[in-house]
Amino acid sequence: MSDTYKNEAICNEIDNNKAKSSCFLEKAIKTNNSKLCSEIPNKETKVACYYEVGKKTKNLTLCELGRNLDSSFSMHKESCYSAVAIYLNDPTICSKLDDEVEIFFCYGQVGEKTLNLSVCDMSKDIETGKAYKSSCYDTVGSKSPEYNYNITFCDEIAEKNYRDLCYTRIAYIIMNVDEQFCDRIEYYYRRQDCLSYSNALYKKECDNIEEFDFDNYYYTYQHYDQNGERRTTCYKFAK
Repeated sequence: MSDTYKNEAICNEIDNNKAKSSCFLEKAIKTNNSKLCSEIPNKETKVACYYEVGKKTKNLTLCELGRNLDSSFSMHKESCYSAVAIYLNDPTICSKLDDEVEIFFCYGQVGEKTLNLSVCDMSKDIETGKAYKSSCYDTVGSKSPEYNYNITFCDEIAEKNYRDLCYTRIAYIIMNVDEQFCDRIEYYYRRQDCLSYSNALYKKECDNIEEFDFDNYYYTYQHYDQNGERRTTCYKFAK
């Protein structure tokens, strides 16, 4: 926001309703003062004001005020309710949204923040909900030690991209999985990542490779081995 309007008194001096509405909106958002929203003559701008101040202050009442004025779909409304739900760790607020995709997104965000799988599960197993649910599962799995080694947890992830990421994360943590474990992964290059953490591929220090042949890909990976020693390993796999 600019400093064009330094106080609300200036806003009252403006005759043009559109300009006056913009003035009060800018001042309200900048100062987190929802009372200024009521001074806005333009209904659409007034609704946006309540939503934006509500989002900034994490105030559900302001989201409700905006909705009561105009219940139609708007990005302001969705972001207001989602921001409050995530801030309060309350997935029930997500259900107040009208758009199904936004509801699933909201559930996913709350689930990821709280690391709560039951919240992730609130997204339905339909096409629009699977991605958010899977992303939520993946975040919970990556941040919760209790799931880091849990293959069954990965099996339950519906979206294959996130499921593959989950398997690859386990391979990275264990650093000694077998080739059969990596066969669970559908995407070729991610499966190669998994194999690179196992004994299934030929590995050696890059400095020891005297000649690179162009029938294979090579890439380096810096990591700590099981003894806590930092290593740079060269991985080789066929094109």
